[in-house]
Amino acid sequence: MDNEQPIIKYNLMQHYFIQNKEIYEPVLCDLLNHSAMVRQFGSFSHIPKQSKGQPDAVSETGYEVDFKLLISEDMCEFRNLSQPKIQEISPGVICTSSSKIEGEQKTVVSLLNALRGMNEDKLADVRQKNDKISKAITHFFNDVISVEKNIMIFIPLYLNTVSDELSIQDKEIIISKELYDQNIFIYEFRKNNYTGYDTYLIYIEGFLSSWKQADFVISKFSETDLSIIDRVQMFSLNEVKQLYDYYDLI
Repeated sequence: MDNEQPIIKYNLMQHYFIQNKEIYEPVLCDLLNHSAMVRQFGSFSHIPKQSKGQPDAVSETGYEVDFKLLISEDMCEFRNLSQPKIQEISPGVICTSSSKIEGEQKTVVSLLNALRGMNEDKLADVRQKNDKISKAITHFFNDVISVEKNIMIFIPLYLNTVSDELSIQDKEIIISKELYDQNIFIYEFRKNNYTGYDTYLIYIEGFLSSWKQADFVISKFSETDLSIIDRVQMFSLNEVKQLYDYYDLI
């Protein structure tokens, strides 16, 4: 099994999308409002400063969701620190500076890969360990997705098939099946511990090099697969365009 060839490849998102929840939450709420979710629940409003227990977004019909990232804290931190910094020093005057760790190399946890093959027994074993990977997995299950809420787990990666000569439909089928097989325990964990709450997976299909043509894909876990709800072109969202206009300077 260890010698299996990968069928999907990925690149981490630009740092500015994931540097803090004040940025990625409005983007994901904007995504919901441009998707088929609106037909089912009505338009969504982002709650920017939640008090304890409040959701990240709520729809006109009262459907509440929390947004979660499927990324280890150390990878997110390293991604942010390794990028040039941009600062508005006065109205209309913007300067940039080098990253804080330019040229530095660091081993970080790929949480998506670390969760492959996870089950109840393995999670129980991992929770007893103190290495970097085990702590990242424990944090994800104990602190990130252990909530009595509907959650939308966002994978901040550009995903594509290793084979480029496939139709959009075939790529969607391959990627969603691979993500389902890789993350099925997330669904089982949530189903067993948080009955009655929905679990969604949001990912990006496309390439970092041509990210303006990439699509957000909203999917929902079921017993048998990841059911695709909708796909929305990334650069069609106003929240994404505003980020690009600001950070394209660097």
